[in-house]
Amino acid sequence: MTAARDDVLAALKGVIDPVSGQDLVSAGLVRALTVEDGAVRFVLEIEAAQADAMEEARAEAEAAIRGLAGVEAVSAVMTAHKPLAPPPELKIERRAEPRGPQKIPGVDRIVAVASGKGGVGKSTVAANLAAAFAAEGRRVGLLDADVYGPSQPRMLGVSGRPASPDGKTILPMRNHGVTMMSIGLMMGEDEAVVWRGPMLMGALQQMMNQVQWGALDVLVVDLPPGTGDVQMTLTQTAEVTGVIIVSTPQDVALLDARKGVDMFNKMSTPILDSRLPEVRARGAHVRPRRRAHGGRKAGRAAPGGNTPRSGHPVDRRRRRADRRLETRIAPGRDLPRRRANPDRRRKRVSTDDDTPVFPPLFHGQAVAGVIDPFAKACAQAALGCDAGLIVYNIGTDRLAAAIVFAPEVPLEDAMAMLPACGVGFQNALGSLAPPEVGVHLTWDGGILVNGAECGHLRVAAATSDPAAEPDWLVVGLDVPLIPEDPDAPGAAPGRTSLFEEGCVDVSPLHLLESWSRHTLVWINRWSEEGARPLHEEWRGLARDIGEDVELDHHDGLLGGTFVGIDERFGMLLRNGGETRLLPLSDLLNLERGS
Repeated sequence: MTAARDDVLAALKGVIDPVSGQDLVSAGLVRALTVEDGAVRFVLEIEAAQADAMEEARAEAEAAIRGLAGVEAVSAVMTAHKPLAPPPELKIERRAEPRGPQKIPGVDRIVAVASGKGGVGKSTVAANLAAAFAAEGRRVGLLDADVYGPSQPRMLGVSGRPASPDGKTILPMRNHGVTMMSIGLMMGEDEAVVWRGPMLMGALQQMMNQVQWGALDVLVVDLPPGTGDVQMTLTQTAEVTGVIIVSTPQDVALLDARKGVDMFNKMSTPILDSRLPEVRARGAHVRPRRRAHGGRKAGRAAPGGNTPRSGHPVDRRRRRADRRLETRIAPGRDLPRRRANPDRRRKRVSTDDDTPVFPPLFHGQAVAGVIDPFAKACAQAALGCDAGLIVYNIGTDRLAAAIVFAPEVPLEDAMAMLPACGVGFQNALGSLAPPEVGVHLTWDGGILVNGAECGHLRVAAATSDPAAEPDWLVVGLDVPLIPEDPDAPGAAPGRTSLFEEGCVDVSPLHLLESWSRHTLVWINRWSEEGARPLHEEWRGLARDIGEDVELDHHDGLLGGTFVGIDERFGMLLRNGGETRLLPLSDLLNLERGS
């Protein structure tokens, strides 16, 4: 015989609230009470300053319930409303002064290697320069900022994927005494990087500031050719000691090299001579080459003393070592790739005042009160915010968040972010909740926990044309933590909340962090391996396949048998002898509850 809910309430009425003098039930402190199979769970909602005074009452309440017949386990958790921050003042104040270039922590000097035109040996110079510094005993890093044409992994004979032990910092690779990071380590050798400016700048900032470079005497930066965003971002945000411009003696190459010299002069970045006295690097002389057919020296390309140089290290004592750095991959360097749980080995302790820790390429913005993160994220995206922004609102009763994406594929393909976020949430809750908690997904973004609706996903985009490439796409998550009516749990059998389903110990902050990490894993798999892995994972979690369903659609209420999904996650709906395809982009026209 198990205890009844009325027996539990009667026991709680026998415990006095030391603050108000009333019993716990009359004082309105008991929330999310569940009595199921001998297990009793409830929440005491108190003021934060009363936590110490209420601890004795909580223990007394647990003891009173544990004494009831049929009670096998009791869990009582105290929660407190987080005070709202005061509203911002609307006074017009003087704008903050721009910060200007900043030093990268732990890096003494930055030497950039640039060129006006591609194919002139810039990456070879950067690799040999870094190796020459390392041969002198210097602590050297090499940042491959040529995102569209990363070649340093092959130059240094490095393969494998960098690790991230905490989901925030990236561990670089190392070979020939050089610590190296390149976007090429995260992608296949034959895979193109199809990014626009904001994502490009975000990746550069994270490779500079979120890579665990350690203490370096010099960081060599291999810049892309030309005078674009990467060069300007580097010189405006980081303290660059100087730049070396590499060129060949052809007139066309020299023409572009002069433009590079002019750009760095305008950015007030020194252009180094044939020696680098700032870092005292013997064996790192960069001299112009002569061509067999003649031609001017590249060193005469620039007037006024800022001289671009071309060529390679010429220290004869190290020529043999330098040759080993050309374009061969060192044998035995291919590392096996093992997909690990993003939450494994992650140690951190959070309090209610902590801010979430997001993985690389993501950054957060908190909102509070009644502000809807989904609407806020859509507004930020329309104003041109960086991709990877996560707007979140962690309340006492629900968790809401939204991720901003900048797709560079047609909308019909970009809509795969909705199932990716859904699978990411299932993986995240599965890693944090008790094993008996089951999570399933519906085609239109619904989230089911133990068979009942427990939140949903929403999606919005800059366009509704499936063939168009949207400037932005936002996926929102909304999950209730406690019932809509805490005094009457179970009043709506088709809806539930996380705490009702045994997830009282799941921290909303940790759940948000885990969702971002698992979602990033599936986005990477979708980008690298295509839609098939995500397709197979989603089908294993999907609800109602093979069942009769009704769907709110912009054409009205549609009914039929949910046969399955196509390769772009479109719903195949059979009605009579006709099968209709509903593209996933149709969900842009559907309204979900806020």
